[in-house]
Amino acid sequence: MNAMLLTQWNTGGSGTGKGTQCKKLVRDLDLVYICIGDLLRDNNRSHDRITIENHMRNGTLCDTGLIVDLLKMEIRKHLEIGKTKMLVDGPRNPEQIMAFEEIFETIAAVRFNAPRDVMLARVLQRAQISGRVDDNVDAFNKRYENEQENIGSLEDYLSGLLVEYNSEGDLDESYATVKRMVDIEFRLDTARNDHTRVPVQRQDVFTGRIVTVAARLES
Repeated sequence: MNAMLLTQWNTGGSGTGKGTQCKKLVRDLDLVYICIGDLLRDNNRSHDRITIENHMRNGTLCDTGLIVDLLKMEIRKHLEIGKTKMLVDGPRNPEQIMAFEEIFETIAAVRFNAPRDVMLARVLQRAQISGRVDDNVDAFNKRYENEQENIGSLEDYLSGLLVEYNSEGDLDESYATVKRMVDIEFRLDTARNDHTRVPVQRQDVFTGRIVTVAARLES
């Protein structure tokens, strides 16, 4: 399966605009967007509900095994209707990413980056209508601290696959940039018959530099 792993760190997660942008990418590029947080919030298994809500309210991490189970069920639904290119949002540490990569291959990672105060302001604005138990200051602060603790190990694990997206400003104005980047990555990784990664040079649309990434090419 082809999948682009959309992840973020050094940002605290919520309030970086990734959900807003991903919904537009789904519309324009015919992709599937899977948000781990939404899967957890929508989980109807009663024996998990209280545990999940407590984790979300406190800004702590849910069990990786539970997340993988929910992710597998969600991906299976899309595969049944022929959808194979996916944007996955939500891994918080290398352990989660490694577990996810037993299901699909990561072809790129996007770091949605915004200042802490901008992110918090967006979260509190969203809290007025979202009804989410994790849209509060305490949960935000805890998640942000967790992201900070995992920055180094995440960067090391995703070395060579990472591009950064500055999401501080107006999200509508910057959408064209992130759309172009995501489209380029999926075009680089269209073939599924060769699972060996080879070095590929491309121009980073954010910096203009020529960088080398690991991607599969069409045979």
